[in-house]
Amino acid sequence: MLGFSSNQEVEKLKAALESALAEKEKISAELSELKADPRAVSGEVHIFQSIVDASTEAILITDLDGNIIYVNPTWERVTGYSLIDIKGKNPRLLRSSKTPQLAYKKMWDSLKNGESLTTEEIINRRKDGTEYETNLSVFPIKSKGGEILFYGSLHQDITLRKESDRVRGEFVSLVSHQLNTPLSVINWYAQMLLSGRVGELNHKQIQYLNEIGYSIKRVINLVNALLNVSRVEMGTFSINPEPVSLAGIAEGVLGELAGKLMEKKLKLEKRYDETLVSINADSKIVWIVFQNLLSNAIKYTPEGGSISLSIIKDGENALIKVTDTGYGIPEDQKSQIFTKMFRADNVKSNEIEGNGLGLYIVKATLEAAGGKIWFESVGGHGSPSREATDERGTAFYVTIPLTGMKPRAGTKVIATTAEL
Repeated sequence: MLGFSSNQEVEKLKAALESALAEKEKISAELSELKADPRAVSGEVHIFQSIVDASTEAILITDLDGNIIYVNPTWERVTGYSLIDIKGKNPRLLRSSKTPQLAYKKMWDSLKNGESLTTEEIINRRKDGTEYETNLSVFPIKSKGGEILFYGSLHQDITLRKESDRVRGEFVSLVSHQLNTPLSVINWYAQMLLSGRVGELNHKQIQYLNEIGYSIKRVINLVNALLNVSRVEMGTFSINPEPVSLAGIAEGVLGELAGKLMEKKLKLEKRYDETLVSINADSKIVWIVFQNLLSNAIKYTPEGGSISLSIIKDGENALIKVTDTGYGIPEDQKSQIFTKMFRADNVKSNEIEGNGLGLYIVKATLEAAGGKIWFESVGGHGSPSREATDERGTAFYVTIPLTGMKPRAGTKVIATTAEL
């Protein structure tokens, strides 16, 4: 999700509001004046007003009953309403029927619990009836004692950006589909030639065809990854839970990766909970999870290292853990590990191939299905590392509720990748 032009601005404005309103008794007269005429204030409240009036974000403040007491000039420009039009009214006048009711419920639940919330689910309606998509941040404004005094919100009109994202996603999806067919045909012919069914090949020809096949699979993997990114960002992918064996899918992925494990002389340890027979999950998403975590572990572990895989019950979840003794993740780059197109510096310096899309896709699809993924660095022998400079190896954790993944309607399914 893209945030406001400055996420720090949200915190800065909240801090200014809370500072201005901290001594409620001391400035109660000014608060009354703010409600009566929000433009006529002084002292600390004047500082607050200067900040919000100059902000490029649309800012709105309500009392605890949700009645509007202040909007800044940017809010007026975005919505078409003036303060005179809407003072004392409820922000629901901006509501569009296209916004899910659950989005409003989450917003008010957060405010009543004294928490902040940022969402892009809201579609607003201007005074002239036109609608726009918004990046909305709502938050309680508290006194120093923690008492909620007002509610504040900041929002941006992101209609053009969202439309641009949709167009880009549709373009990527279209191009990827068009590429998939000829790539698959080329790969099929290369495999046919390698099989010897159309004539015997010499050593050099076999070598060249193997290189062609390897390169084609890399491109197919990239195309499928781009398709998945497009489906994630456009929200068009479906989740179709059915009884599946996590261990069975893991074994299928390991079967495809067996050649790479042997080539790098990696030791593999497995632990499967025999009582975890099946779980309702989308088999394609589960395959993507195992394929990414296990192939990454193999790819980023030097020759002679070790990898472990466990699938067990953990409370109300099925817990998948993949640990390696690989290169690890630099401390200053850990926050970026699930972001799109990210590849750590230590990986790039070792010239290891990758497109930086796998973990982004895994996290997005898992969370949409009700699961979670996280990681921790481990020492060379699998124990948690105490020193950042000594970190070597990573443990990835995935949880899927034993009750199963949440189904999701969609027009596309997640595409699996071809093993190299």
